Amino acid sequence: MECEIFVVTSKFEKWLLKYTDKENILVADTFDLHNIITCVLQWIIEKKIKVDAVGTFKESSVIPTADIAQSLGCIGVSGASARRSSQNKLAMRYFLKKNGCKNQPHFSIIDSNNIEEHYVLNFDAVIKPLFGSSSHGVIKIKNGENVKAKIDDALLTVSASEREVFKNFKGHFILEQYVSGGVFSVDGIVQNEEVMFAGITEFIMGEEPFFTQIGSIIPAKINSDLQAQLYSNTSEVIKILEFDNCGFHAEFRANNDSVFLLEIASRLPGGGIQMGYEKSLGVELTKAMIDVWLGNKVSFSPIHSKYVLHKSVLPTIETDSTLTALTGINGLKQRKEIWDFYQFASVGDILHSYPKTPSQLYYYAIQADTRESLMSLSFEIESEVKYELDNVN
Repeated sequence: MECEIFVVTSKFEKWLLKYTDKENILVADTFDLHNIITCVLQWIIEKKIKVDAVGTFKESSVIPTADIAQSLGCIGVSGASARRSSQNKLAMRYFLKKNGCKNQPHFSIIDSNNIEEHYVLNFDAVIKPLFGSSSHGVIKIKNGENVKAKIDDALLTVSASEREVFKNFKGHFILEQYVSGGVFSVDGIVQNEEVMFAGITEFIMGEEPFFTQIGSIIPAKINSDLQAQLYSNTSEVIKILEFDNCGFHAEFRANNDSVFLLEIASRLPGGGIQMGYEKSLGVELTKAMIDVWLGNKVSFSPIHSKYVLHKSVLPTIETDSTLTALTGINGLKQRKEIWDFYQFASVGDILHSYPKTPSQLYYYAIQADTRESLMSLSFEIESEVKYELDNVN
């Protein structure tokens, strides 16, 4: 597939030049939903760009992308549906409840700017900002714990310095009843109201009260009944929210015979998960999504061939610490079993732990013929890396 790519971004980054020329990049405030359409249209007219499709793979760009696509008469999720996705968790919860969806926790809204000093709950709950990404600001509050103290912890990671999307955050959180169980994502594409499932990913979660997704395994280790229930509930949610001509990434908690929707995005899964589905199940989600935007008929039939693991490795620390030694990393970069790798930390860096956004040492992705050999390879890889730390006074 040959095409010319034009990019609209709030900040120029050099990696974009791998995909397009600098003159094809417009730097504009993508979070200014009122002016971004005019800004893009002016750019298109001035450069005489013929636009065949508009799309995004980034969570924080879902709403402006939907608005621009609709304004240009291009295929994609509607602006209304984009606004009741995980990009606005309150609208998502409200619309689902209004339309009879029962597989979601009880919820309310809480304003961090107006909360009593000694407010406590009489049940276990989770707070999360109305919008965001990467579980920033998501914290569990146990029965009897001080709510304001937990919100203060959450606010440490909900700022524009952490993620640009939070520059419009006004302090409102969703407060939901806590649900235990494994965390899974159901991923795929919906085209012309036909829901197509790529598969189910099983998340490896960090320790509570925080909800950092430190890894994922494709395919998930679940029985056929749970798979059918997850697919059925995802289809119901997609129909209610009126998602169409878009990717979807639905996250659920599952325990015993019950599943509860955590959130659903009107985009494909992020990180390396798209490539993971291709290596594990033979589904080229990225290509399929572009075909949807171009109006080409999409179909795929997942066939399991490999197990895939994505993993972020975090240091074991309880306070800010300086990384004084790191060995074994270069050896990992040479291992043929690792098909995706990124080193985040270097000697001399100050690494953070909760309640701040925890620092990562490195990330890797691997595949194997069995789940057992996958986990064995993971253990072997992580055993090769050694590090030393000094506490920051």
